[in-house]
Amino acid sequence: MQLTIIIPCFNEAQTLSVILERVIDAQPKAQIVVVDDGSTDQTQQICKSGIFSKEIQYVPHSKNRGKGAAIATGLQHASGDIVVIQDADLEYNPNEIESVIQPIKQLQADVVYGTRFYNNQRPKDCAFLTYAANRLLTGLTNIVLGSSLTDMETCYKAFRKSLIDHIRIQETGFGVEPEITAKLYTTSTRFLDVPISYSGRSYLEGKKIGIKDGIWAIWCIINYGVIRKRISRQ
Repeated sequence: MQLTIIIPCFNEAQTLSVILERVIDAQPKAQIVVVDDGSTDQTQQICKSGIFSKEIQYVPHSKNRGKGAAIATGLQHASGDIVVIQDADLEYNPNEIESVIQPIKQLQADVVYGTRFYNNQRPKDCAFLTYAANRLLTGLTNIVLGSSLTDMETCYKAFRKSLIDHIRIQETGFGVEPEITAKLYTTSTRFLDVPISYSGRSYLEGKKIGIKDGIWAIWCIINYGVIRKRISRQ
């Protein structure tokens, strides 16, 4: 099965070169689609320089539109049978992509989430507020969907391309995480969690998701998991 790795990025020039090197090294045969979401730093120069210009597909947005919009754009350019999302920072280890997509390759699942909280324990590099917020959002997701996820907000989400193609992504920002989860889960998709490592960064280091995003995520869980599901049944 061919793999596509979508990397949405916005002003991540400080870590972009390193993560691209790691992704290429970990998955040399994968299609790598970098969606530059209106960056104002050196992102474009990095992607178009040296080895990266040959190894990746660079897709720019003329202005910043949000992570959801970047993922939607990446999906339009994805040609693989399996798609996985990779953030442009260094919080996630590309060497673990293979373990995330293996259940799909082995026909054991249709969607796999790499979970940072497999045993409901906080990784040492994960701030307590980040951990608490994720516990809240994942718990609410499980209540609404009747699921048993351990990390709904994880970056490492892998899907069969044929499934994600049937979903119209509406959320342009971080609300894309609960939106995708709810829309996939309500189609009787086979979900699986696999454990991954995590090296969290602080807001001073460039972390972008905030309190407003968490509040909006709650609305998205209810909206896509309850309201729209009821409307579709009418």
